[in-house]
Amino acid sequence: DDDFASEIEREIRSVLDKDVDLFRECCWEDLVYLARVFGKNSFSFDGEDGRRNEVIFPTISRASHSCAPNATIREGSGRDESLLVALKSILPGEPIKICYLPDEYLLCSTTQRQAAMRREWGFVCRCDRCEAPLDLTRKFTFDC
Repeated sequence: DDDFASEIEREIRSVLDKDVDLFRECCWEDLVYLARVFGKNSFSFDGEDGRRNEVIFPTISRASHSCAPNATIREGSGRDESLLVALKSILPGEPIKICYLPDEYLLCSTTQRQAAMRREWGFVCRCDRCEAPLDLTRKFTFDC
């Protein structure tokens, strides 16, 4: 996380070095904080010019992580639109939980999901599914 903050500071300094007045007024801690919030809460889309565009959606960005999500994010009708779709009934006041990892990770073991969360998001998942002694989501039966 400190490496990420250092990288952000280097990038900000390279931009602000071109504008001396803005550089003098800058508060590094605030800029790094905002960049970290943006980096963790934004969604990436292909832009019309081929570059990636980062967008923050006020509702979707507030969803919590869970390896047993009650909602998912799907593409909307436009390039800059996403839909928050319930996977099951969500009661009023119940947290909306999405999986921060790609859908295929939901088929992985707890150890694999937790390692991916630590690597990609900087924390170990402690959701109900990861804390359960037995992962019933991966349980299945079949006839031979």
